[in-house]
Amino acid sequence: MNRQTSLFVDAARGLAALAVLFTHVEASALVTLADIPAEHRGALAYLAWFFYGFAHQAVVVFFVLSGFLIGGAVLAQAERGRCFFRRYLVDRTIRIYLVLVPALALTIVLDTLGRRWFGAAGVYDLPIYADRSSLGVLAANLLNLQDIFARYFGTDSALWTLSHEYWYYVAFGLVGVGFSSGYQKPLRVAALAGALAVTAIMSLTLSYHLFGFALWLSGACAARISRPIVASRIALATFVLVAVGLRVGLRYSLVEIWWIGGLADAAVAFAFANLLLSLRFDDGEIWRFSLWRGHRFLSEFSFSLYATHLPVVVFLCAAAQDRLGFGWRSAPVAWSRWALMAGVLLAAMAAARLFWRATEANTQALRAFFRGWLSDPPARNYFSRRALQTPPQ
Repeated sequence: MNRQTSLFVDAARGLAALAVLFTHVEASALVTLADIPAEHRGALAYLAWFFYGFAHQAVVVFFVLSGFLIGGAVLAQAERGRCFFRRYLVDRTIRIYLVLVPALALTIVLDTLGRRWFGAAGVYDLPIYADRSSLGVLAANLLNLQDIFARYFGTDSALWTLSHEYWYYVAFGLVGVGFSSGYQKPLRVAALAGALAVTAIMSLTLSYHLFGFALWLSGACAARISRPIVASRIALATFVLVAVGLRVGLRYSLVEIWWIGGLADAAVAFAFANLLLSLRFDDGEIWRFSLWRGHRFLSEFSFSLYATHLPVVVFLCAAAQDRLGFGWRSAPVAWSRWALMAGVLLAAMAAARLFWRATEANTQALRAFFRGWLSDPPARNYFSRRALQTPPQ
């Protein structure tokens, strides 16, 4: 990537995480716009309503970014004839599980305490959280099968995308093996068959998996296509028009219809992939928007923020509802409601930053450890030292 693309990727990743966070905080803390009394539907209410609608588009952006960064790297390795899969699988598995496992642990702790301390608020008894805290559901989430063969665990519904991401990593890594001259032909054929099998199995329940993979692949294509379609500023304008146009012009009830929602997701994905493609060939002046240092800060812990914010938000809103009498889907009839929403949003970001520092920030160190362990297993290393210490016969 050139510097323009790298800076923009940081910006997009951070802002997408904020969009998801904002939507879930608003949905938890406030009622819908239609349920707000007419006299309290001021500019702030309409502005919040507008930003509320970008969460799913942000998820689509995450899929495309993942395909662009990970899929593009896999194709580059395959083109060079590299034997990359073992290291790649270690890196991808650590990337997911270093966040997933602690996020599940955090969900267990907060959901348990929330039910015990703030159960009177009734938040944790809502149907959306029913039958989602069993050991079976937890095991399925640990295997990255949520939203495919099982429900997400507890209050952390954002985990639904992690399962799809992980199996996209596995399947596309096998595709890369199939096209890399660094592997023997029988192994390449087996890898391609394995990629088809993984994708077919994960698509058996007709979840979002297969369609999401197509969106993911659009990002991989944007990383490898050899020439842009349009100039980057035209591509940016197109993406903004598509995203805002769909937000304003498409009612949520229509998005729920699978083929309409699918077309909307595809439009966002291809417009964003086209923007990434155009940026790869943009050698002009760096966009001022991308130079803000906050983008890098938000991007650093965007994954942690995405994976952990919901149990934190539900816990805080349940606490407010139990102790203050408002905080869970309340009408913003006073500034205290808006202040609470802002406080929950900032608290979720602060908690995610602390979570990132304890987990995701150590990704590279953990990868280095496992790479060394796989290249020089303890048993083999032990016998090697013994051999060196044995005097010649």
